[in-house]
Amino acid sequence: MVDRSDLTTFQPLRGPMKWAIIALVVVAVLDADGIGSNYLEYDLYDRILSGGSFTQHQLDDPDLRQGAVALLQFIALIGAAVFLLRWFHRSYKNLRAVGGEQRYGQGWSIRAWFIPILNLFRPKQIANDIWQGSDPTHPTMTLLNWWWAAFFVSEFAENVAGRLAFHGNTASDIRSADMASLVGESFDLIAAILAILVVRAITARLMARAEVVS
Repeated sequence: MVDRSDLTTFQPLRGPMKWAIIALVVVAVLDADGIGSNYLEYDLYDRILSGGSFTQHQLDDPDLRQGAVALLQFIALIGAAVFLLRWFHRSYKNLRAVGGEQRYGQGWSIRAWFIPILNLFRPKQIANDIWQGSDPTHPTMTLLNWWWAAFFVSEFAENVAGRLAFHGNTASDIRSADMASLVGESFDLIAAILAILVVRAITARLMARAEVVS
């Protein structure tokens, strides 16, 4: 039996869910563009290293394209972070409204994403709590685990790509950076798709639980 004296008011989730999903779709589309752009640059430098001919124009075009895609991805990432954190914060707050337990303070649903080392596991712990508390009878977290694994791999690969691109000056370095970025973009695309499923699933679980305890 849920102790109603400990419940907070359940706040609407459909709006935050909708905007978070839209932002994630934009991220996924730009990830697909990034994969194509990185592959074209990788293929160019692979041909160069194999002894193929090239012009200065062929070298300049990838730089312009990569810069444009990177800028759009950065803007999309900022937007997705804003809308996803808004949804995440409200979902964690609604956990108490449906009788769930918050192991951490409400503010950690946002702060945890920005603190080095802690951001490797604390957001996932909070997501686990929301998932389990929203439907204790179905606690299996396979979807959450796959989402976090894809997100973790994408962040690691993109970090490697960034280091290679920053410190490397040779064609081989650029090709290696493109390969790492291809891996990162691919897993980021997977993570974005899984994040959409996570957002939809958690929202549905919380709303269904709210009807039960109301």
